[in-house]
Amino acid sequence: MAVTHKKLAELLHVSQSTVSKALSGSREVSPELAEKIVKKAAELGYFQIKRERSRSYASVFSPEIAIFVPEIISVYYSDIATRIVEKIKEKNGRSSIYVTGFDTEYTSFLLEKLYDNIKVDGVISLSEVRYNGEVKLPTVSFSRGSNGRICHIESDLKSGMRDALTYLLRQGHSFIGYVGEPLTAQKNRLFGELADELSAENSIQSKTYIEDSRFEEIGVFAARKVLAENENERPTAFICAYDEIAIGFMSELSKKGLDVPRDISVIGINDIQAAKYSSPPLTTISADNDKAADKAAEIIMRCVSDKHEPMPPSLKIPTKLVVRESVGSAK
Repeated sequence: MAVTHKKLAELLHVSQSTVSKALSGSREVSPELAEKIVKKAAELGYFQIKRERSRSYASVFSPEIAIFVPEIISVYYSDIATRIVEKIKEKNGRSSIYVTGFDTEYTSFLLEKLYDNIKVDGVISLSEVRYNGEVKLPTVSFSRGSNGRICHIESDLKSGMRDALTYLLRQGHSFIGYVGEPLTAQKNRLFGELADELSAENSIQSKTYIEDSRFEEIGVFAARKVLAENENERPTAFICAYDEIAIGFMSELSKKGLDVPRDISVIGINDIQAAKYSSPPLTTISADNDKAADKAAEIIMRCVSDKHEPMPPSLKIPTKLVVRESVGSAK
């Protein structure tokens, strides 16, 4: 007996539209009713039939890859997502972008729905991804916090930030600040750890400014705090969690009459396109987004094409310090 939406609707005394919405993961259906519909569909073999059909069509259709991004307003995420789309297309695949909003619960929900409804063949996630149980789809994650049998691709940010701190020390800076936000928690911790590590070898101080805002506005707020401090109590150089923060930081310092890098030196992270055109051009820690995107696409397409292909556990992408004009010698 064919398991159709009509048959499920008759068995559960609901409309076909309700069944369709529940099986597609629509939030228009209450969680309780959706769970009831999905459970009945599974009992009748609905999902198994769809999977078998999907496998039979595999030789006809290109693999479909889901790309999870926490947001698209960020230059970093939009840039690397675009590169991944291009790399997948080059390898004869197709892709769809899903915005997850830094919400791990919604990400888990979405993963289950995509799998149950045979929407995709693999996942590349730029944010944390947690499967509830076994990993059912080949998955590449750019977040170390992810769980399960997942390939992790990450920038070697630790080396990059150490290079930045060492560079500032060579320029004579012994009091180094850091500007971040709650969503950059990993970088915030990393700066603290490396500053403590280097302070054991060098006579340096560090200070952290965490602002509950986003993008350039964080830099503006942090700069105002710095300017409100006595000159001998403020750092002479700063590392910012990402380039937009650094650009806002430099802009506010300039408005208030300070010169970068003569009065304060600044380093960003990510090397976005605007970094080279900021005033002054921003020194920044650069990750090779093109290489990361190429590796992610290569691994996911290989694992989707060959179900027996082992998923590599992790891959680290080197970073480098791009020296421009926002760092000078300490006064």
